[in-house]
Amino acid sequence: MDTCKTPVSFNELLDLFEAYVATISEPINKGHDMLRDVIGMGENTALGHIFGVACDADDMAKRLKQIRAERNNGTDVTIALTRNEADRLEYALCEIDRMFSAAGRVCQLLHDRAVADVENDDIDSIAVMSLAQRALMNADEREGEFLRQFTRKLREASKYLQINQEEAA
Repeated sequence: MDTCKTPVSFNELLDLFEAYVATISEPINKGHDMLRDVIGMGENTALGHIFGVACDADDMAKRLKQIRAERNNGTDVTIALTRNEADRLEYALCEIDRMFSAAGRVCQLLHDRAVADVENDDIDSIAVMSLAQRALMNADEREGEFLRQFTRKLREASKYLQINQEEAA
């Protein structure tokens, strides 16, 4: 992995940290062994501290693999967006939600007017409008709710970005 590249996802951050941890264990162990050779076979406190760091690096590498396995078990999906892309996506999702609602209301209005017209005996047109209205209202309730939920999550994630930027300033 390119260590100069800024990670944009959790997996890329894990890759970067895992690459770092993988590189520190060997030189620490080599230094530990060299010092042991110079000082002698007996353990001493300084060598124990050096070796402890190497053991921690190995433990961290194992923990990173566990974190990655847990994160990638199919429950989370990470999407990296720029602030501009997130703002545009949030706007588009809100517009789609408004269109769903408006289209459902238009179908309902046309249906209600056709039904209210006592001279209208075009039951086929009334049936088509009724089905269209029900389909749009159902889509608004089901898929529209998922879009609204995604919009809320996107807005919440953007809020945290704004808070972090304000705290850094």
